[in-house]
Amino acid sequence: MKNTSVTRMELLAHKEQISLARQGRELLEQKRTALMKELMRIADTVMEHSDALQHAADKARRALVRAEAIAGTEAIKSAALASRAVFPLQVTTTNIMGVKVPHIEQKR
Repeated sequence: MKNTSVTRMELLAHKEQISLARQGRELLEQKRTALMKELMRIADTVMEHSDALQHAADKARRALVRAEAIAGTEAIKSAALASRAVFPLQVTTTNIMGVKVPHIEQKR
């Protein structure tokens, strides 16, 4: 432990450091709480949409099997290569207490 002089000025300086450290801790706790709320909000949205996505994927898989049975694998591969392979996304960021959180949406 380093030697510090036992003066009133040193006591006040240490109290100021302790106060600053407490303020920093409180700010970090607020930041953590805000980020956890945002994470939970995003998780809820993902859970809501996951069932719809699973249903759409199952429907697409059944349609693909049906199309292969009717038109043949080569025709389906040719159609897939001729199709538009662009999946437009829009990425924006939200600032939550100094932390940039990405927000990704499909463009229509």
